[in-house]
Amino acid sequence: MLADQFPDVFQGTGKLSEPYHLQIDPCAKPVVYPPRNVPLALKTALKEELDRLESLQILTPVPEPTPWLSSMVIIKKPNGTIKVCLDPKDLNKVLRGSHHPIPKIDDILPELSQAIVFSVFDVKIGFWHVELDKESSRLMCFNTPFGRYQWLRMPFGLAPAPEEFQRRQQQVLEGIPGVFTIHEDILLYGEGDTYEEASRDHDAQLYKL
Repeated sequence: MLADQFPDVFQGTGKLSEPYHLQIDPCAKPVVYPPRNVPLALKTALKEELDRLESLQILTPVPEPTPWLSSMVIIKKPNGTIKVCLDPKDLNKVLRGSHHPIPKIDDILPELSQAIVFSVFDVKIGFWHVELDKESSRLMCFNTPFGRYQWLRMPFGLAPAPEEFQRRQQQVLEGIPGVFTIHEDILLYGEGDTYEEASRDHDAQLYKL
């Protein structure tokens, strides 16, 4: 199995090369939001998640005041765990996007007319694979009942995030035939006159990923 052959690929959080620098309108006026109320039943889970993300170097506490301070959003997952997201609604208005096109399924289907064998790989928490530079990380501060934190990786909720992640993922996989990327999914396919030929083609591209 692939997980046995390449265990490091299936563990931890990856990091794409080159930190991301966010471009902000120089005339923008910083906004500071107070911490939102968090239900008592979620406070323990929130603190545990913040501590976990800190240990993974996804975010870090900020003891001093910062110009931008956004709100936090907590999403409760079906399995009972929580997901911490940024709510940078004011910051998003003054950030410049990557303007990188995200393909739609209709754009890809014509390329799959000869494909027989398929695999889909989900890049786990893909946005966190993009490191923020120091200046950009300073913009990603948010308030919690336990103090201020800032994201060291690209958070969910950031307007330019989908386009920037798409650009970087396509850049990494550029030149490998039989591969398409859409958001956090990587579609790999194999072509051939028979299933056996398509399987060999599929596997040959797989080991290039």
